[in-house]
Amino acid sequence: MASSRAVLAIRNYFTGFAFTNQKCNTTPTQCQPFNTDNSQDLLKKPLSDNKSTSGFHTESSDTVLYDWRNAALVVVGACKGIGAHILRMALNEGVESVTNLDINEKAGFAMQYEFNQRYSDKNKVKFIKCDITSEHRQIEIFQNLLNDRTKTYVVVNNAGLIDQRPDMSKEVVDCNVDALVTSTLKALDLMRKDEGGSGGAIINLSPVSVLCHLPYTRCYNDNKKCFLTFNMSLGNEAFFPRTGVRVMSVCYGASDEEKKQPRKLSLKYTKPARAVVFGSQKR
Repeated sequence: MASSRAVLAIRNYFTGFAFTNQKCNTTPTQCQPFNTDNSQDLLKKPLSDNKSTSGFHTESSDTVLYDWRNAALVVVGACKGIGAHILRMALNEGVESVTNLDINEKAGFAMQYEFNQRYSDKNKVKFIKCDITSEHRQIEIFQNLLNDRTKTYVVVNNAGLIDQRPDMSKEVVDCNVDALVTSTLKALDLMRKDEGGSGGAIINLSPVSVLCHLPYTRCYNDNKKCFLTFNMSLGNEAFFPRTGVRVMSVCYGASDEEKKQPRKLSLKYTKPARAVVFGSQKR
């Protein structure tokens, strides 16, 4: 049964990661040296069974319950895949509204119409076309979206770009690093309690491949490694009591963005989406 409360198993200060191929979330401590060359074995086994992750706690007794009812959700990249499932699950949990920032106008407006009709609320889902590599455009949108200091906001950064050609390196860095940093810091600035905001959560997504050595997507994987240390810094226990904003990381397993077999592939998106909304791959 769908719960009206979203469970994210994290420490009171969140410096941790939620891995979707095991039932518990993990909180990093000082990591031991490990070999990341054998990436295939790492991805095939549950992370809790891999010696390479021995530097991470695999159990956490501290649980934070988030009531998604009446929260305003902003998802960067929700037109397909994991982002689309996060949007749907959050609506089922009773969020007040969802804003989808994406560049796919056709899919974005179609989703906006579909869910606004379903909920009989023209403001339930809003699509805004946004090229996240444009820093000024992204800042402008966030200033307009997160301007109500009495609301609780949840921002999910899901968009990403893989380097499919050698000449895409700058474009990949702009999307995966610069845009993520801009989005996170601007959201934090507008949401933090010590600056008049109501607090909230920022959830940044990345594939579990960041723990592996993947030479064929070297730029993409290197970008996503930056995301882990960036989140750990913002999630430090010294910051949360002041800001009231939890910065979280969700590292998801394999998914497929192709649409050749939509019925089968759609099932692959639900586990990482549930990790964001429910804190577990099972409900």
